[in-house]
Amino acid sequence: MRLRSLLPLLFLAVFTTFSCSQKTDQERAQTPTAPAEGEEVDPYQNIIFAFDEPVAPATPEGRWDTTRYVQFEPAIRGKFKWANEGRELVFSPYEPLRPSTVFVASLRPAALPSGKQKLTLDRSKFHTPLVAMSSAQVFYGRSAQAVGTAELRANVLFNYPVRPADLRPRLALSQGGRPVAFTLTAVEPDHTLGVTINQAVQPGEPLLFTVAPGLKAVAGSQATTAPLTASATVPEQETLQVRELTGEVLDGQPVVTLLTNQPIAVADIQPLLKVDPQVSFSIEAQESGLLLRGGFEVGKDYQISIEPGLRGALGGRLIERFAQGVSFGNAAPSITFASAEKATYLSSLGARNLGLRLNAVEKVQVTVAKVYASNVQEFLRTGQRYSDDEYSGEGEYGGEEASEESDEGGSSYQYYDLENRGDVLFTRTYTTAGLKKQNGLHLLSLNLKDLEFNAPLKGLYVVRVQDSEHLWLREEKLVALTDLGLIARQNADGGAVVFLNSIRTAQPISGATVRFLSTSNQVMATATTNGQGVARYDSVAGTRLRLGMVTVVKDADFSFISLPRTRVETSRFEVGGLTSNAAHYQAFLYGDRDLYRPGDTIYTNTVVRHDDWRTPPAGLPIKVRLLLPTGKEYVSLGERLNATGAVESRFILPASIMTGLYTLEVLTGNDMLLTSRQVSVEEFIPDRLKVTVSAAPTLVRPAETVNAKITALNLFGPPAAGRKFEVEFSLKAKSFSAKDYPGYNFAIQSGAGRSALEDLAEQFQHEQREGETDAAGRGTATYTLPDVHDMGTLTGTAFATVFDETGRPVNRLATFEVQTQKALFGIERIGGLVGTHQDVAMQFVALTPAGKPTAATAQVTIVRKLWETVLERQGDRYVYNSQKREEVLSNKEFTIEGTSKIFFTPTYSGEYEV
Repeated sequence: MRLRSLLPLLFLAVFTTFSCSQKTDQERAQTPTAPAEGEEVDPYQNIIFAFDEPVAPATPEGRWDTTRYVQFEPAIRGKFKWANEGRELVFSPYEPLRPSTVFVASLRPAALPSGKQKLTLDRSKFHTPLVAMSSAQVFYGRSAQAVGTAELRANVLFNYPVRPADLRPRLALSQGGRPVAFTLTAVEPDHTLGVTINQAVQPGEPLLFTVAPGLKAVAGSQATTAPLTASATVPEQETLQVRELTGEVLDGQPVVTLLTNQPIAVADIQPLLKVDPQVSFSIEAQESGLLLRGGFEVGKDYQISIEPGLRGALGGRLIERFAQGVSFGNAAPSITFASAEKATYLSSLGARNLGLRLNAVEKVQVTVAKVYASNVQEFLRTGQRYSDDEYSGEGEYGGEEASEESDEGGSSYQYYDLENRGDVLFTRTYTTAGLKKQNGLHLLSLNLKDLEFNAPLKGLYVVRVQDSEHLWLREEKLVALTDLGLIARQNADGGAVVFLNSIRTAQPISGATVRFLSTSNQVMATATTNGQGVARYDSVAGTRLRLGMVTVVKDADFSFISLPRTRVETSRFEVGGLTSNAAHYQAFLYGDRDLYRPGDTIYTNTVVRHDDWRTPPAGLPIKVRLLLPTGKEYVSLGERLNATGAVESRFILPASIMTGLYTLEVLTGNDMLLTSRQVSVEEFIPDRLKVTVSAAPTLVRPAETVNAKITALNLFGPPAAGRKFEVEFSLKAKSFSAKDYPGYNFAIQSGAGRSALEDLAEQFQHEQREGETDAAGRGTATYTLPDVHDMGTLTGTAFATVFDETGRPVNRLATFEVQTQKALFGIERIGGLVGTHQDVAMQFVALTPAGKPTAATAQVTIVRKLWETVLERQGDRYVYNSQKREEVLSNKEFTIEGTSKIFFTPTYSGEYEV
């Protein structure tokens, strides 16, 4: 018996009937001609062939036949059964039919009963729906190029996933007959592909989307032969609109989708959104709307309402109250497990219930198979698709050749022979109504006796839940039924430490047998957990085996942990911890200091303990050695531990020893490294000069002079006469703020949105003065400030360097302040988003450099920033490029006395600067 995994399908199954009978040539001539591609069928349905007479005995209920009565081109995997007293042949595929594909069906006479070999199919062709563009959505989003601005976006929706590379050369946008520049932003195939509009369009007017012929779906074989068109109206940015409200079932869970014309912050909508009847739900923000997940139930109607006044993230406002009903009554059939895909472990001491989300499914067939412990690692490594006994015949349905992958991007299905890895324990059929229900989930209870839990052969369970009538509708899950919870930590040398606790009580479990398996499924070691539930494995030097899995058995319980599947990425965290070694000793090495001169003596102390903190026996030999900066051994001392497990060591450094970073190491008697630390040996000499520098005056204005006065003294007090000195003068911007005006911005900004003083270092080059100290050890350097104005407050620096008799420099610096303005202007901070046609109050203040209010005249300019799209040539092609242009809206002088206010009313949406 073999099992196979398929994706859960969330679509309603529909039945299509084909007429099959023995007809004369005259009867066939009178039959209406079918389209060249045949009839259209849904990708998610069973196919029924009807005959005028009984052909074979009806198949017992719940049974399917693996005999291939019909040959399909392209091949379709599935099973057959006879129904309606043998007059109907039902075919149920294992996977959805390939999209946008024409299929040819023909009877296989060899598979029909005797006397029925001459039956034919009148309609031998059928096809799935061709690629279609269902709709287009237009909305606003945050611009990625200009922060704080909006850009127009669109989503193009198709009935199948489409490759962006196939759509890009065929898609065209237009408004009023004029082409519209755009960029296709999608990079992965999907039903919905995103587009960014690159030029201004007229709000309130429709935007036409046209796709030229030749578009194919992913995994589809038929391309479109006619243009696809869709249109959507460009919304107003100033008004928040709810474009669509739908309810659907995603992965078995009811979800409400709310689409708007611009993003909405979750915090803004929470107090204004109501659901009737009340249910608990969470809100997830999307690119152009919201998702509501929670306690919604299929079959119930809900009223969703939003109160007026809601603000969008781009300034739009909801004018009227929105209210609309939503339901999930027509949910497509689906089968999903409630737990996450990677969730594997289920406590054997609990209720042993698996939660299922079943929608529009009347009966389910449950198959449970056991993969034996010795095969678990190979089974997990091979993949997560499992086979059953669907086909063992020849041709495309042959057992080991049942793997295919088309060049058109189709799915790949691989089959595994469970007979060589385990056994199917049971297969049962349950009615959905007969399963217990709790919190919207159907509960599948697992019985220990049915699972052969106490049998000597342990293993991993594969649970498959399948619709009894629609074979493509199924879901599989791996289940490890156990109360043994494992945590494994692998060391850098290949060893591991295992912690075993009860899943139910979290208490350590002792006396369990732990086996360490290599990646090639070889037993590397066996251990037993101690009282703390811990078992260790120490790697063996030179072994070729790598640890791959850990299994544990305690009485009738069995558990495992696969290291590759459960590895936790720890590169972001300090998780190195303490590493054990074969000697099971830990050493702590410390000294009197970390920095030494040549000629000093290094004193160290070493403390050694067992891994369990026991003191080692007195007299235990160890080695303490000192390594040169080159890595070579300088000296090695043989020591013996005292009764406290410690030993003192000393190393004498000759005056001629090389400088650099030395390494102290502690080793066992057989040269196993226990610990190490580094010390530095450096030759350092204190400064021979004492230097002071001061700047006078400390507060200056442009074009004035600053004197840097230097005093240099020798180490023992006498003046340092005749010493060369250098003084470097520089200017940099100094930020200004007033504690009495915390909400004001005094920074000087350029039109590019950055500080106008960022390039100050390039405007004023550093100037250097040189000289020699006089007999009293004094020197003076003079600097005349540049005649600059309206640059705020600057900080000047006089960096002085005096050289001793050996040429060794001694550095000191002094600072001074430059005031380029008598009055400093500030503007009160304005919110990032304001509404159009609304007065915006702008508060200004004029302060002295000391932070006191004053009167001054300022020039206030209001600029609107516009982004325009131009057509540029790059090589042999033309591209659209966005360029910024500034439009001056107002420019006038304004007298500010302390604090003053002016008003401005923006007419258009966009970005403004004051």
